[in-house]
Amino acid sequence: MIYNGELQDMQLLDQVYLYQNIHTLNYQPRYLGHHIEILTTLAESNWQTKTTLTEKKISKEIHQLLDTSRLSRNVSICVILRLYASGDYSIHVGEVSFYAGYVLRSLRPVIKCIEMDVAMSALPSSARKASYDLAHQMALVDGYHESIMIDSSGLVVEDPLRPVATIKNYTLQMPSPSLWSVECMLLEQAAELSGLNVAYERISLSDIANADEVLTVTYQGVTSVSRIGEKNYFVSLADKIAKTIETLELQNTSQKKINL
Repeated sequence: MIYNGELQDMQLLDQVYLYQNIHTLNYQPRYLGHHIEILTTLAESNWQTKTTLTEKKISKEIHQLLDTSRLSRNVSICVILRLYASGDYSIHVGEVSFYAGYVLRSLRPVIKCIEMDVAMSALPSSARKASYDLAHQMALVDGYHESIMIDSSGLVVEDPLRPVATIKNYTLQMPSPSLWSVECMLLEQAAELSGLNVAYERISLSDIANADEVLTVTYQGVTSVSRIGEKNYFVSLADKIAKTIETLELQNTSQKKINL
């Protein structure tokens, strides 16, 4: 890991943090400027924490970390950038993908919906990650591949780093545009370029049951859901969205902010 610019052995830091999952290929981070802008803006608005993170500095440190780890340059690797309430930061190596670039993943998961209210779920924080990890483990124990968290009102818990979307009659329904993340921006712009209408509305269990396709977007690209409950889903437009994401260059999105 890298902590405040210094390469160190991995250690557990007992601090609250905000984080971003950054897609890298050939040790080069994608959309790093957007990720840094999101982190620094959220840290200042929620913690009054000011930072001096720059794209040039963090890109160099990501390259150093991956090079030291001796991981393949030929596949995509998730790098996790954490910004702590203290103003300190750390960089970690996350999952190593089988793929190069944003793709439609070959795994089509069977998903379990788990009721779990998450405080300030729109914030990519250590608290939100702990809730996601707990729900994911509960799903695995019950024989499912992944989970989707549902709040007590029957709506999908909005997750900025893994947005859930449904497709019905060439309309993609996704979280509100105030949910600010690289993943949401990629999904939104790729859907529009793929010829889909985009509707911004919280997704309910009824929407999931009536959808033609259900998908999620992460640092890897698009995951097309196979089944939720008794409902099986097609995979059609998800492939087009994934291919469009790989060719995108995100538009300037600095005006998007999260109101918490």
